[in-house]
Amino acid sequence: MSVVTRIRTSQELTVPFPPHDVWAVLSDVAAYPDWWPAKLGVQILHHPGELLGAEFEVRPMLGRMFCIRFEELESMRCMRLRFFGGSLEGPGGFHFQDLDGATRVRYEMDVFSRGLDVAVLSQVLPLERIHQSRMRSVLRSLAVRLKTLRKAADRLAAQEARSVDREEAIRRRAEEDAALRLAEEAARRQAEREEAVRAVAEEAERQAAEEEAARLAAEGEARKQAEAEEAARQAAEAEARKRAEEEAAERLAAEEEERRAAKEAARHAAEVEERRRADEETLRRAAAEAVARFAAEEAERRVEREAAARAVAHEATPDVSGDVDHAAAAKRATGSRPRPLWGRIVNWLTEAPVAAPTPSVPAEESADQPAAGPRLSNFDIARLYLEALSSRATPDEIGQFFAPEAAQEEFPHRFLETTVRRGFAGILEARSGALTRFGSQRYELTGATGGGSQVAMEVRWKGSVATPGEGFTEGQELDAGIAIFLKFEDGKIVRERNYACFEPWSTRAERLLTLDERVAQAGQSTQAPTHGPGHAPMEPRGSNLEMARSYLDALGARADAETIARFHAADAVHDEFPNPFLPGGAHRDLQAIKLARSRGIALMASESYELMGATGGSSQVALEVAWSGVVGEGLGLFPVGQRLEARLGIFLKFRDGLIVSQSNYACASLNAPAGM
Repeated sequence: MSVVTRIRTSQELTVPFPPHDVWAVLSDVAAYPDWWPAKLGVQILHHPGELLGAEFEVRPMLGRMFCIRFEELESMRCMRLRFFGGSLEGPGGFHFQDLDGATRVRYEMDVFSRGLDVAVLSQVLPLERIHQSRMRSVLRSLAVRLKTLRKAADRLAAQEARSVDREEAIRRRAEEDAALRLAEEAARRQAEREEAVRAVAEEAERQAAEEEAARLAAEGEARKQAEAEEAARQAAEAEARKRAEEEAAERLAAEEEERRAAKEAARHAAEVEERRRADEETLRRAAAEAVARFAAEEAERRVEREAAARAVAHEATPDVSGDVDHAAAAKRATGSRPRPLWGRIVNWLTEAPVAAPTPSVPAEESADQPAAGPRLSNFDIARLYLEALSSRATPDEIGQFFAPEAAQEEFPHRFLETTVRRGFAGILEARSGALTRFGSQRYELTGATGGGSQVAMEVRWKGSVATPGEGFTEGQELDAGIAIFLKFEDGKIVRERNYACFEPWSTRAERLLTLDERVAQAGQSTQAPTHGPGHAPMEPRGSNLEMARSYLDALGARADAETIARFHAADAVHDEFPNPFLPGGAHRDLQAIKLARSRGIALMASESYELMGATGGSSQVALEVAWSGVVGEGLGLFPVGQRLEARLGIFLKFRDGLIVSQSNYACASLNAPAGM
């Protein structure tokens, strides 16, 4: 567990400009490098075209790098920020107060800085004052920027006023000329209308005489036609009455069938609900028994430890040599060897029936307090596991999280051609290799779900290569999305499966280009309507897990794009991380999901989705799927008829029974033979 230092400070500055002017300057993230203080070294990381989600990096001249992302906006009142990806982590923001033509701007942060070096440095240097000085320089640069823009706007307004005066004079002259031409044209048209009226009157008199003669002839014909139509109407009414009677009989039969089907569906739903409640009750009883069993075992272990300690104390002597013998005797009595600090903390957190200490209290001090509170959940242990991976914990410290019979599977990715399966020794060996290969690694948890003994996590991984080889180059910055599925028994990991999708970039420029292409691809599909005529989302049937199974069944049954779209909400998004079939990855809205489904059906002759495992809670479901498909016409990379296989980690988020977000982590090897 790493040491954290809290830095909480703010600065205010009143500028003689209204809030909308201040907002406009702070919203133009692309212009930050032009006016932010040069000593802070601002560089734009990601700008999606709007303020929300924009990211920039700050490299102070005398300090460590950190990144800032715009996370929430209140128009003309507040811009909430997130410090991440470097020396600082936590919230911050700009707040605005309207002062009748002026604006009070408050720049604040409430962040944590990890590392023992920062904690020591905070005892020597006033870190909060240093950050206040940086904030003050940013606010002063903001005031200078506003004054510069106001002067430029005034000059532009004067130029526009002169241009408007010239255009107004030209317009008046043009209007006068047009009015004169219109008057002449109106006089000419009036003369033509009068002549036309006379001609129409004469023609009307002639037509009236002809129409009178035609009317008399038509009346006789109409009487005959009316008599024929009346006879036809009476026959049609008789036929209509007969059809109505038949339709009424059919409708009554259909309504009776619907009532019978509704009763059957209600009975089935009641049986399903009863089984679900019985399963929940069984799980609750099993959980209660497990907690009781763990408490009894822990009490026995505590009694054994206290007895061993009393025995050692009884044998100890008061002289110096006796103290040495006492330590040796204590070591023999406990039967253990000294372990590293991280290992002791992990063992205490995963075995002692006490709650984890709060961030403001060191773990070593909390361990000396009386035991109280529940045992850590599997979710808490999974988070500690990610922290250990990020903090360069040793193989022995990582081994504390695993049971001796644990197994780990890592599926193919950019740097791994085939699936690797490891036992406990292999897990420790892999950790040792990672510490040698990478100078730094960071596992950032972006989402998690689970139930019972399983936890599924979505992780953003970043690392820098220290030792080249096997496709890596020294100093290379790597980025990946990883789906991690963990299974626990008695607070220990017994199975881990990793679905890693490495991003294709190796430089900052490649990263920005790839991300911009993904956003552009998603935006191209928004020109078309989301739903076609007569299309409506699917009515939810059963739990979210049952809806996820139905979704996989539809994919495997070659359902068309419109059918697949009915599983999704109108605002659904789909992120597919880079894989051998889609090296650049994809970010799709609903229309793009439909287009991708149409292309997939055209390229593959057949597909199957075999569910290998599932877990979830609340609105999320995580699936492990074995996919296989037979190549159809036009795929290009593979011959027609070849069989392809892959393993997928799929995370689905539901709202009202419909999918609102989907993340796919696909692992396959293009170098493997047909059938892999």
